[in-house]
Amino acid sequence: MENRNLTSTDLKSMPLIHGSLMLYENWEAIKKEGLRAAGGKTSGPNSFKIDEALGRNNYVFLTTLRKTGTFGQGDYVIVHPEVIGKDKTLGILNDPGEAGEIFSQIRYCWKNSRSLFSKMVSGIKDITLADFIREIESNIDLSVDEIEWEEQLEMKLLTSNQFHEYYQNLCLDIDLFYSELGSECRNRAYSLRDYILRESEWPYNDEILVYHNIEPDFILGRVENNKWIPTSFSDRFPDLDVYLELLGIEA
Repeated sequence: MENRNLTSTDLKSMPLIHGSLMLYENWEAIKKEGLRAAGGKTSGPNSFKIDEALGRNNYVFLTTLRKTGTFGQGDYVIVHPEVIGKDKTLGILNDPGEAGEIFSQIRYCWKNSRSLFSKMVSGIKDITLADFIREIESNIDLSVDEIEWEEQLEMKLLTSNQFHEYYQNLCLDIDLFYSELGSECRNRAYSLRDYILRESEWPYNDEILVYHNIEPDFILGRVENNKWIPTSFSDRFPDLDVYLELLGIEA
C-alpha cells in the first residue's frame, strides 16, 4: 500500500487523528474515559460559536492522517479506524471553513473597504447563502461600530435556515466521504506516502465527526513532540509502526 495507488478501502483502514491544544492536561482522563464531545460548551480549544449553532458540539472531531497541518501544534491522539463504524458518524471533505471564514473576511472588509464586502460575498460558492448574506447586510445599520455590526450579521447568519442547509449539504455519509477521497487519490495517483505527506495542493481539509464520544479502546496512543506514547490498546492495530514511520514519529 505504501507504493501503490490508494483506494477508498485503504483510506478506511488508516488510523485517524484528534488534535487538541489541551491534550497534555487531559491525557490521563482520555486514557480512562476516551474522548467526549464538547456538548453545550463553546469556550473549549476545539469549540466555537459556529459549532454550537450547527450542533457540531455534539461530535468529536477527527481528521485523516497527515504529517503537517494537524490541529494541536504537533500534539495529537491517534484513533483506531474502526471508530468510523459508530452510529451517526459523518464525513466532511472541507470543514465549514467557507462559512467560518465569512466572519474573518467581514472583519477584513470592514477595516479596509466596504466595497470589498460585495466582492467577498460574490466569491461564496453557495448562491443561496451568498444572496442571504447580501440581504441581511443590507438591513443592518452600518452606522454602528464594527463590533456591533459584526455581531448583528453573525447572529442573523448563524440562526438562519439558509446557513443550516448550507452546512447539511457539506455533511456526507461516511462511505461517500471515503469514496470521494479515494477518487481524488486515484486522480492524483497517490500512494500512502503521498497521502500522508500531502500539503497545500490537496483540495480538501477533511473532518470526520463521531457522535458524542470515542471509547478508550479506540485510543491507540498520543504523539507529543514527535514521540509516540502508546496506550494499552495500541496492540489492536498491528500495522501502526508503518504509519508512525511515515509520520516521522519516534516509536
